[in-house]
Amino acid sequence: MSLTSDVAKAAASRGWKPRPSRELQRFQNSVFDRLRRRGKPILVLAPLANVTGTCCGSVEELQRCRTPSLTFRSCTAFSGLVDASFRKVIARYGKPDVMYTEFVSTGGLIRGASKLMSDLLYSTEERPIVAQLFGSDPAEMYDCVIKVKRMGFDGVDINMGCPDRTVCRQGCGAGLIDRPELAQAIIGAAQLAAEEDHGFEDMRFVTPQLSPDSAEISPSLEKLLDPRHHDPHLPPTIVSPKSEIFQSTKIYDGLLQRAPIRRRPFSVSVKTRIGSAKETIDEWIPKVLEMHPDAMTVHFRTRKEQSLVPAHWTDEVVGKTVDWVKNRFGHETLVMGNGDVRTPEEALQKIDRWGLDGVMIGRGIYGNPFLFSKASNGLPAPQQRLNALLEHHLLYEELLGDVKPMAIMKKHYKAYVVGFQDCKIHRGRLMDAKTTDEVVVIIKDLIQQLNEGRLAIRTNPEDFQLPTPDPSLMENEPDDVLT
Repeated sequence: MSLTSDVAKAAASRGWKPRPSRELQRFQNSVFDRLRRRGKPILVLAPLANVTGTCCGSVEELQRCRTPSLTFRSCTAFSGLVDASFRKVIARYGKPDVMYTEFVSTGGLIRGASKLMSDLLYSTEERPIVAQLFGSDPAEMYDCVIKVKRMGFDGVDINMGCPDRTVCRQGCGAGLIDRPELAQAIIGAAQLAAEEDHGFEDMRFVTPQLSPDSAEISPSLEKLLDPRHHDPHLPPTIVSPKSEIFQSTKIYDGLLQRAPIRRRPFSVSVKTRIGSAKETIDEWIPKVLEMHPDAMTVHFRTRKEQSLVPAHWTDEVVGKTVDWVKNRFGHETLVMGNGDVRTPEEALQKIDRWGLDGVMIGRGIYGNPFLFSKASNGLPAPQQRLNALLEHHLLYEELLGDVKPMAIMKKHYKAYVVGFQDCKIHRGRLMDAKTTDEVVVIIKDLIQQLNEGRLAIRTNPEDFQLPTPDPSLMENEPDDVLT
């Protein structure tokens, strides 16, 4: 059942205008307010819903997954990569300033796609953590921001940059670049939901209003409702994400109503691109800035370019974007860049050159959860990578094994299993494994062989590169995906 109120409908019709962030109580001491006042460069982990090439390696290696959805293409939407298990590993080895979940459909959440809740799992180790949503209905965005607030997230990020044709045809993601008024209504609805209290009270347990279907909760699940068993700022589902919780959206909604709620600062940010079929910074970026988002991340490619060409880190593009935020509007929206940045060192150079507030780093994190660690010194040793892979795989099985296939975890093997003799052969062994137990045996065997010197350490630059994108694919990409 929708939670949409008359005020949400007013926001959808642009009957509500945003105020500068500094005037909003929800923004004061929020994640982006704290980062702004800190005055240091911001390094953010990208949601990475779209990645050029594949992390699985060659076509032959990819086909070993025996999963139709994993067919190889130079530019494919690989969702499910930066999930709760991978983010938890990253948080342990070197946490960035902000983490984002992968993007989740507002329509799916509203219509009861309970499996999507697994994409919103997180742990306290990942804070500050922002939920990324996408959608084309302001009322649905309003409802979902309320859900996200109840789950204890530090903020919501609205994806207006996904170039996937299916997403754009629904008027979502980068499809909103061609619909600026709708984009503003969606941002406004999210901000409105973020500002309202919705009856939240500090550390108060809401009386459950469970339907007959959701009332039949097993004793083991009932135990999780006891506040002694979890972080008081988070709903119980975050602590024990087993399939039982995801079997019914009604059960999940019931848990949310029984979850301890803490009023906490909450941010609203936007991730977008420099244009749709062509660069339209002067037309599009001001429309976003008129809504005073707390932060705006700009991927310096157009929707049509996807990730098939190098990102436009130029004065004409980056300089113009920063000028709109810092000079022409002059308000407190933080502006961050994204696209082809592999290391924190490279990010800091770009921040210094163009006056950005921060940079979002994506593909460089694959196989290297140590990337954001201050103690990191170049590429990790093969044993370090394999130990991280082992931990990652076990966490994936524990957190998501009941709701997601093992094939998704296999996407990471190419990035982790590098830097030593016969990598391709050993990746093949892992791809052929049917169970987590088999994978654990193989990884431990590889670590032992490396420690005993039976496998030589070799640094092949090709091991650390994703496939080169094919710009010719742009020829088949329409200028207008909304027709």
